[in-house]
Amino acid sequence: MDDPEDCNTPITQLNIPFQPQVVGATGLVVEGIMDTTKVAFTTGMLAKDLESMFAGAPTAAAMTQNLADTSAGMQAMGLDAATADAAAAAALADHFWSLYDGSFTASQTVNYSTAFNLGEDFAANFAGDTNIDMNYAFYSAMGPGGEDLSLTGALGATMLAGHCSSFPTDPTNPVDVANASIRATIWNYAGADAATTVARDWAMCAGVGTTFQTLGGGDSDWMLDQTGTAVDASTRLAHMGIVTADGSPLDNMVAMGVLFGNPADDEVTGMLEVVGTEYGVANFLTMDAEAATALYGIDAATHGALAMWALGWMTDQTSLPMILLGGSGDMTASLFVATSFGAEDPLNGGYLEASINLGVESMDGMSYWEMIGGEAIALTPEQSTHILYNESLGLTTRTGATLFLFGELTGNTAPMLGGGPWTNQTIAALYGIEPTEADALSALVNTVYQTMVPGQLMAMQSPGQYMTMPLNSWLYGWFDPVSMMVADDPTAPSAGWAKLETNETYYGSGGVSTGPATVYVKCTGHNADCEKGEAVSEDGSNELSWRSTEVMNSTGGLITVVTLNGTTGGFLTGSGDMVNAGGYAVTSVDCSGTGEVEGIPVDKCSATVDPTKTPITAKLINSGSLLDAITPALPVYFGADISLKSEEISGLIISGSSTSTFYLDTRTGTDLATEPTMDDLQEVFQIVQSSAIEGEDAEEMESSIVQNQEFMGWWMNFDNGFDYVALLLYIGGVALVIMHFVMAGQKEDEVFE
Repeated sequence: MDDPEDCNTPITQLNIPFQPQVVGATGLVVEGIMDTTKVAFTTGMLAKDLESMFAGAPTAAAMTQNLADTSAGMQAMGLDAATADAAAAAALADHFWSLYDGSFTASQTVNYSTAFNLGEDFAANFAGDTNIDMNYAFYSAMGPGGEDLSLTGALGATMLAGHCSSFPTDPTNPVDVANASIRATIWNYAGADAATTVARDWAMCAGVGTTFQTLGGGDSDWMLDQTGTAVDASTRLAHMGIVTADGSPLDNMVAMGVLFGNPADDEVTGMLEVVGTEYGVANFLTMDAEAATALYGIDAATHGALAMWALGWMTDQTSLPMILLGGSGDMTASLFVATSFGAEDPLNGGYLEASINLGVESMDGMSYWEMIGGEAIALTPEQSTHILYNESLGLTTRTGATLFLFGELTGNTAPMLGGGPWTNQTIAALYGIEPTEADALSALVNTVYQTMVPGQLMAMQSPGQYMTMPLNSWLYGWFDPVSMMVADDPTAPSAGWAKLETNETYYGSGGVSTGPATVYVKCTGHNADCEKGEAVSEDGSNELSWRSTEVMNSTGGLITVVTLNGTTGGFLTGSGDMVNAGGYAVTSVDCSGTGEVEGIPVDKCSATVDPTKTPITAKLINSGSLLDAITPALPVYFGADISLKSEEISGLIISGSSTSTFYLDTRTGTDLATEPTMDDLQEVFQIVQSSAIEGEDAEEMESSIVQNQEFMGWWMNFDNGFDYVALLLYIGGVALVIMHFVMAGQKEDEVFE
């Protein structure tokens, strides 16, 4: 470009950091997906708390109070306290039957026994049945996994009420015992016949379930109520102990704002609010207390209670008893992540999209592998945890994800894992899974790498795979927001800045320094180990910075060491010379032929860098990790043609030119891991440079070096004091010669005389 303004012409070209950032960020994105899954679980559990589970404790408390009142009534009738307490449970159950039968009669105009022809004397008859023990139901009931299902406990009350609601008995069939018998077995109130069991079940569902519903449990649409009949947000939170500093319930408008945000703005601040992959509860938990209290209009005590509620779920301190869903054990956020990653969603069924089953949302969460005719993957939570969080191989770690992608992109196992081909057998052995499961894991990782990570980076203001900026920026400085975010110190002035060529400051940065100047050490010729003018080191090392021993070690030997030994520092010896091609490569110099530059005799020399053998991925990425050796992540190659002309006597380089070309490998897949041909490479960038000695300098040099080498005329340029001494010597010598001939003539005259 001849016009300086041409350097400001916008150029669209490959965004050099982008694809390496995609590789480097894959582990971070996998971790983010798992964290988002945990946040989604937490959001769902907070909603479930407010819908139903909050009502368990007050229902249990109501049962406890009912038992106490029943015992007190029996004591008032003359029973002693111990007898009354023992009989209270069955008596309360019979009371529940009376309430249910009364309600039935009011709605059907006849009582239950008459409606179903069960006889005038028919009753649930809890107290009269010695084969059951209602004290067990209220105080000691246990689930198959040892869960406390007593009806004076929150879980037991919630379990019975929820089961009655989800699996009701047919109200038109007095012997529809299928669901009733399940509950009767758990709480030990089965009767001698189906009709009695069903009647007792109606009584218990009415007594416990109605209390649960009256408190607001089981109402999934409570937040939509416009009639004022539903239990409101303030009351629901109060039942969980979330109140103001003085112990009073929150104002309901404030409570609704805390839970659902402000409908008038686009901010996701409600703890149950979800927009795309943004969750209000995550925003709430990352907000400092002062900002939160001001935003929501709550006091510090309320904020603390809300935070403890959410953190309980997020940090596995609170768990969901899976018996409520017909399962066993307790479901925590971490267990949900591990389970849903490798198998079916344990709460909602189907498969998550970002899981090893690649759930297809349009197919109601069907596993992708089922959709193509195979079987769904079913890893254990332990296997999933190992795959995700193992210290050395976990996909949520940068190291683990990079090792995995090295295999996927190159077709080879990383040296630090033993090397060899990267196959499903390799993956299976590393992660303790079957080869078919390894295939599914590969598909997931590639899906995340190819489709999810780029979008995440662009959401972080990355321009994407290509970007447009002036040539000056391409060469001397541009800013990348993603690089700044992942920098060791994002607050440093240079964080996020990059360049291709040397410059004191980053172009367009307002003076941000590129760092200390490089210190070059050259041989003076006084050391027998080097030739005069050879480069000895740069910044204290005799190795290219990106082809150093440190880089070799960090890449398992995949990036080999290249030294500066023998590279020219401005002189050529004519034998074994090397040249440093702009820090991208070191190559040999070949000298053949002579010529002149500004009248000075020179040796003509040249050097070439073969682009097919010179990937510069490690120089451009410069991560200090295996990522530097993943050429397919940034398949950029470097080639150069260099011409040098050195003064033939001293070897000083007085003219030179170079054409440096950057190429992009156009192949795809694991082919990118093999050496390309020139047909595979596409030119993307070229730098042409030239320099030669000026005329005035050439005259001085011709005088200083060329003429000084002439046998008889070296002194005639009078460039130092010795030249004047030489002149005097010449004059003296000539004088002596003349005197010799004069004296010789005089002697001759004397002879002939």
